[in-house]
Amino acid sequence: MRSQLKAVLIDRVFGLRDTPHRIALGVALGLMIAFTPTLGVQIALYLFLATLLGANRFSGMPLLFISNPISAVPFYYFCWSVGSYCLNFGLPESGAEGAVVTSIGTLVDHKLGTQIWTPSFWTQLGSALLSLSTELWVGSMLLGVCTGLPGYFLSRWAVGAYRARSGNHASPEQGEP
Repeated sequence: MRSQLKAVLIDRVFGLRDTPHRIALGVALGLMIAFTPTLGVQIALYLFLATLLGANRFSGMPLLFISNPISAVPFYYFCWSVGSYCLNFGLPESGAEGAVVTSIGTLVDHKLGTQIWTPSFWTQLGSALLSLSTELWVGSMLLGVCTGLPGYFLSRWAVGAYRARSGNHASPEQGEP
């Protein structure tokens, strides 16, 4: 398992035939997009932005899978919590936000098994989630930037270290794989 992980994350990312800047920019962009609540379109969004910004189109791709259907609820709840904390200046949740979170929990607990197939369930859930979207986006963007910026510098250093250790001095003229 460890050798497979090393092969994908280390050899195939840091060993890409591209400039350290483009590889690191792809890693940073991948980290930033992984935090956004765009599950399902993250790869398309990453490819579009990587092409637009001149980043390596492969290097950030594995990082997009940090957020996935299995980790989505706790992951995005954490992002929402950070956004809520920032927007409320560290104060406890306001009554309205706490009520929305409670209503989502109640809606899911009481109606998930019986009314999940009705339009009213999805309308109520959509309305409740939409009212939390500002906190979610603020938290997601903040966490994305706070991981993406150090990710850029760390991965740029790691590409150089990988190439020095492996003797792989990939030429940027050869482009992406």
